[in-house]
This record gives sequence, structure tokens and C-alpha cells, in this order.
Amino acid sequence: MPVDISTLSEEERKIRMRKWDPKKGAVKQRTVEFKDDFKADDYRKFWKK
Repeated sequence: MPVDISTLSEEERKIRMRKWDPKKGAVKQRTVEFKDDFKADDYRKFWKK
């Protein structure tokens, strides 16, 4: 059941608003970059069959 925020005390209101704040507590996802050392010329001999 939803709570009317206007009926809460200032302290309780701040606590509830912090829970819903998307900027705080959100975990940033990092992108992982892989170095590609694949050389097609090394495997070209297998393709000619």
C-alpha cells in the first residue's frame, strides 16, 4: 500500500527518498575491452581445402 509522503516526518521522508534516488547507490557497469590478436593469415591454410 502506498504511503502518503506528506504525512511522514522530515527524517522518514529523506530516508524514503534516498531509497528511490537512482543516482545514489546505483552500480555503474564497466565495459570490458578485449585485445584481439587474431590474425586471419595464420589460419588461411585451413580454408583452402
